[in-house]
Amino acid sequence: AHSASASQLGREVDLIDRVRRALSAGNTSLALSELDAYQRIASTGVLDREARVLRIRALREGGDEAAARKLSDQYLLDFPGDPHAQRLRAQDDKVKP
Repeated sequence: AHSASASQLGREVDLIDRVRRALSAGNTSLALSELDAYQRIASTGVLDREARVLRIRALREGGDEAAARKLSDQYLLDFPGDPHAQRLRAQDDKVKP
């Protein structure tokens, strides 16, 4: 069982790494596609918060500020004390009309 869960986590890490590479290259549509793949296979839960933050970033960088804000607001409700929360709040403040 340990080997199977380590293998699953390895797949999740690989997908998250691919998301980061796509975002670094400015390819938000590929990043979102990889995040969709992550959602379909993810089961350990270890990287779920990271995936949510990356989805917010991909949406924001792709120009879908409304969707990014909605997900960011939900993340902040779900995890107000999370290490990502301060950065999300700062990003949300930057894009307020």
